[in-house]
Amino acid sequence: MPHKPDYSQWTKEELITRLEKLEKRKKYGLVWDEERTQEEFELQARDSLPVLEEVVENAITTDPEQPTHILIEGDNFHALSVLNYTHEALIDLIFIDPPYNTGKKDFRYNDRIVDEDDAFRHSKWLSFMDKRLRLAKTLLKETGAIFITIDDDEQAHLKLLCDEIFSPDNFIAQVCWQKKYSPQNDATYFSDMHDFILVYAKQAKKKKTDEYGFNLNLLPRTEQQDNRYSNPDNDPRGPWKSSGLDVKTYSAKYDYPITTRSGRTVKPPKGTCWRVPPNRLQELIADNRIWFGEDGSNVPSIKRFLSEVQQGVVPVTWWTRNEVGDNQEAKQEMKQILSDVEGFFDTPKPVRLLKRIISLATNNAEKQFVLDFFAGSGTTAQAVLELNEEDGGKRQCILVTNNENEIMTKVCYPRVRRVMEGYEFSGSEAELLFEEKLTLTKLRKANEMLAEYEKARQENQAAYDELKGEFEDSTLRLWGIKKYNGWREGLGGNLKYYRTAFVPAEPSDENKEKLTRQSVEMLCLREGTFDFVSETDVWKLYENRQRCTAILFDQLAIPDLKEELAKLDKPVSVYIFSLEDDSFAAEFSDMPGVTACGRPAEGYMMAESRGLKEDDLLKSQYFNLKQFGTRFQRNMANITSFWMEKKEANIAGLQIADLAAYPIAAKALRPDMEQKAFDVLAKKIDTAPASKGKGILGYGLKIFPQPTLEHYAIFGAP
Repeated sequence: MPHKPDYSQWTKEELITRLEKLEKRKKYGLVWDEERTQEEFELQARDSLPVLEEVVENAITTDPEQPTHILIEGDNFHALSVLNYTHEALIDLIFIDPPYNTGKKDFRYNDRIVDEDDAFRHSKWLSFMDKRLRLAKTLLKETGAIFITIDDDEQAHLKLLCDEIFSPDNFIAQVCWQKKYSPQNDATYFSDMHDFILVYAKQAKKKKTDEYGFNLNLLPRTEQQDNRYSNPDNDPRGPWKSSGLDVKTYSAKYDYPITTRSGRTVKPPKGTCWRVPPNRLQELIADNRIWFGEDGSNVPSIKRFLSEVQQGVVPVTWWTRNEVGDNQEAKQEMKQILSDVEGFFDTPKPVRLLKRIISLATNNAEKQFVLDFFAGSGTTAQAVLELNEEDGGKRQCILVTNNENEIMTKVCYPRVRRVMEGYEFSGSEAELLFEEKLTLTKLRKANEMLAEYEKARQENQAAYDELKGEFEDSTLRLWGIKKYNGWREGLGGNLKYYRTAFVPAEPSDENKEKLTRQSVEMLCLREGTFDFVSETDVWKLYENRQRCTAILFDQLAIPDLKEELAKLDKPVSVYIFSLEDDSFAAEFSDMPGVTACGRPAEGYMMAESRGLKEDDLLKSQYFNLKQFGTRFQRNMANITSFWMEKKEANIAGLQIADLAAYPIAAKALRPDMEQKAFDVLAKKIDTAPASKGKGILGYGLKIFPQPTLEHYAIFGAP
């Protein structure tokens, strides 16, 4: 049992603090014990910054024309923290299959198994998920969505948590997925046959016609669905099918006799009426949209043309194993690719399930990002690769998983590599070619259904090694079987492999150099430019087939960098490590295709601070690298507000001469920079704007934790 606090031993101040926290608790919603469920990474994050280190030997390159996918090995909280710098508001779809917390050794917290007897079992799981989902939300585009699989153990808790993080207004659906076929006859009560998939949008549409918000794609129409349309009267508008003209919502105005083309008079069935009034019926007859049968004596029906129907099917919230696969199918898929690996997963997710989710939330029209930060066996990557192969899409997947029980090095990475490059495989694969559920209405047209079935057999005879028919659950199906005995060709693709690492907060030269190097890798990840072009002591250039990234460590070398960029024939994103409060956009305004992207150090620190609690935000270190390399661990806002409050009246009157303070600031940082700074500023000081003085004054004072009168004099303030 957990240890209960002895409040009689608490001081007055401790009791007041406790009461204040209790007062702030929500009156409605999900509440759990956060104080007793802290993760160890929270302590680690206070003294260091998570970064990514590339594992170069694990990179995969098969086709430069295809997207480069990302694999990150490490704690997903740390990885999400870094991704908030590299991919903020860029992700189109997040899919996660988190631990279900069943109490059966499926969930580890602080490197310990959480079993069903743990009194804080649900609190630990909620703390674990809360931190990660909050970081995940900031990664989504405004048009993005997240799909989360879960079972009954935590479904209710997860729904409340997601309502709190994403808002109930952005709840899209709760899908029920049939995860297995055979019931468990030894179940105490009910045999569990399903999992849930919670779907939330970053910004849901209020109504279907809204232009802004998450867009859920339609499921593609099947050939069998289109084959239900025919054209017995050779209508120039093409194939059609008939639907009833009567409705059950009775209205006396719509209850009237109709004379068929053969002269027979018909009325709607008892208790129903026609769906259109008499005048509208005549318009439909004149437009040849009413069908009276081949002999003209049938009860009238409306013609629905294939060319006018919605080019897709609205998805429903019940997904059967026949549609999207089940756990058993997923196990077979893993066995095919990883025949030498066993015992890692009891309930993997099938590729067809992931392809359904990805196809609903992304498209092939543009580059899109799919993130899975509980990547496990790597099913998401295989689904993305298969969809890109099928529809020519440019989706890029980002997978994150730790290496607990060697899951990354023995399962996830080998699976992705084999799917890309190919693998030895002996066995068979089945593809569904025809499916039709038998109903009483369709039984009357059994000959038509059998004709479609035979047509599918004939059309696919040469494409498969074997065709197999089955009739199960009142459904007729035809499967195409392909047999393999040897090498299975890969789907192609490129991969970059990273591990999470840490840079200590101590501002040593070694740490500064390491942070500089890691920032370069993360900027390349952010831009997707992984191919090295060139470098000097003060800049590095990288590219992909579409664009370049320039990373500059010394703002005084901007003129030299511009000369180098002028030689390139691609758009360029420029990142500049600098102490100045300047995006440097003006410096590159004369170069079309070159975009100054701001100061990477500050952006990275802002992204990292999202993972800290409110009372830790002052811990965010303001830092710069290389020539201006230093970092401060204090509340910069206090210093800024100090001089702003005292000297605000003087800021407007600052003169150009105040720029002379800059070399002194440079000397305080690095003595060897003083003369270089003087030389550059001497050329610019006559044309520099007066507003520059405000920034110089602020940065000058930031150099000194406790400014003296002498410092104020140096930086142009009385």
